[in-house]
Amino acid sequence: KQWYQRRVREDIGNLEKILQETGKKIIYVTYDQAKNFATNSIQLKSQDEKRLFVVSKNGYNSLNQEQIQKIEKTSVILSPDISTIEFISGGSARSMNGELFKK
Repeated sequence: KQWYQRRVREDIGNLEKILQETGKKIIYVTYDQAKNFATNSIQLKSQDEKRLFVVSKNGYNSLNQEQIQKIEKTSVILSPDISTIEFISGGSARSMNGELFKK
């Protein structure tokens, strides 16, 4: 078990380093926030180049004020109430969005 925990910490450290090197911001969440779909979110860009952070109402309500302020520095937050979908399917905002990438 110790080797596993050490390896997980190393992997997290490697991921944090890569994200920071590429200018990404990290917002840490708790297990309860993840259970409430805060991690099932996505940042999108609108046609007029505005950044949108899409997270369900349940996910949004689980975030604390500091986390919300960090997100609002870069994005407009959209938080629709999709609690029926979350309850029935276990999916949330990110699962409901297809992603298209420009070449």
